[in-house]
Amino acid sequence: MKQMSEQSETVTVRRLPDGPVQSARIQSREGPQIFLSLLGEAASQEFPSGALLEIQSADSIYLGAVLRRQESGLLVAVEHALQRAALAEIEEAWRSPQAG
Repeated sequence: MKQMSEQSETVTVRRLPDGPVQSARIQSREGPQIFLSLLGEAASQEFPSGALLEIQSADSIYLGAVLRRQESGLLVAVEHALQRAALAEIEEAWRSPQAG
C-alpha cells in the first residue's frame, strides 16, 4: 500500500455507496489504519462500525471500513489506496486513440 499523505491533512469522507461528502481531518495513522476527526456537520452523521467509506485527499483516494467511532472521530481500516496521478494515467490511456 502506498504511504498515506501527511498527518493532520484535511480530507473529505463519505459513506459508500452514495453518502454526502463531509469534511474531516486526519489526526493519526498507524499502518493501514487512520483516525479521522469529523468536522462541522460531519460530526453528527451516522458512521457505524463496519460502514464502508471513501476518503479523498489532495493526492489519493482511500477506501476502507469504520472500525469504531469515538465521539466526533472515526478509526478507519484502509483497504485500498489509489494515487490520483496513477488514476489520471489510466484515464488518459482509455481516452487516447490506439496507435495502429
